Amino acid sequence: MALNLEKDYEEVRFDIGVGLHGDHIGGEKDAMFAMIDGKTEATFVLAPNFEAWLKDGSVDENVVEVLAKTESLTIVFSLHIRM
Repeated sequence: MALNLEKDYEEVRFDIGVGLHGDHIGGEKDAMFAMIDGKTEATFVLAPNFEAWLKDGSVDENVVEVLAKTESLTIVFSLHIRM
């Protein structure tokens, strides 16, 4: 089953430092906090960033759920759990 942009979901971009290789942390962290704050329903981030935020306490593992990880890329899909 494929999802169709604008029919099934809305893309929300968090572009920070566009064109600067390696600026995944800023936009990904903004996207993660937008999801946690309920402004978006889901996000994806690189696993090392996600794991670092869990370790430093920026993200509470009790308020996000990892839905899937790819085998070839270190991407974590997370969904906000409304409490």
